[in-house]
Amino acid sequence: MVFAREFKQLEDGMQTGRYDFVIARPSDYPARAMRDYGYSYISSSKPDGQCLIIVPKDSALKSLSEIKGKRIVLPEQVAYMSRFCMAELRDKGIDLNKDRVQFVREQAAVGFYIDNKFADVGGVASYSGLARKWEKDGNRVLYKSVLQPYFPLVANKKIRPEQLKAIQAELLALPDSEAGREILQRIGVERFDTSSELRMRELLKWLNI
Repeated sequence: MVFAREFKQLEDGMQTGRYDFVIARPSDYPARAMRDYGYSYISSSKPDGQCLIIVPKDSALKSLSEIKGKRIVLPEQVAYMSRFCMAELRDKGIDLNKDRVQFVREQAAVGFYIDNKFADVGGVASYSGLARKWEKDGNRVLYKSVLQPYFPLVANKKIRPEQLKAIQAELLALPDSEAGREILQRIGVERFDTSSELRMRELLKWLNI
């Protein structure tokens, strides 16, 4: 088991085929492993991921179209969720290149910027710690994006097709046993999904990377 603490380490391991299996929350890395390095799709996890456009409790904003010209804060520009949010807003006719956008290093900082009036609107991952408590703290989610695969698992090309099918069967069966449910709870997902391969293969095109 290898915990890749840096994205460069993860990318290098996929490129060289060092890793037999890769699972990562930023879905663009497993998607790149499939597109560029010959890895095979196994699964993603439920619930799917979304970009949440968030505002403070006292915001006057009521719709997504109203964020044009507002101060927007996102995670760092190269981060998966920033690309995710920008792709969604692009599809909705909001060109962030023409708006006032600030990029911060961590998603937690998005909440800090909004709480302290440094920004009017923020974009965060639906599975982030900030998103899980945002509405509980009395704030608002202005908009939820399209769904995209979350926490994908992919396999090195040396893993045979029959092995892939066996792994998928085991993953799908996890909710059927107490031990399996404990595993799912421990890793923080509801279940595994083996039907998202096409969406995984289209993801990088949508992100324009």
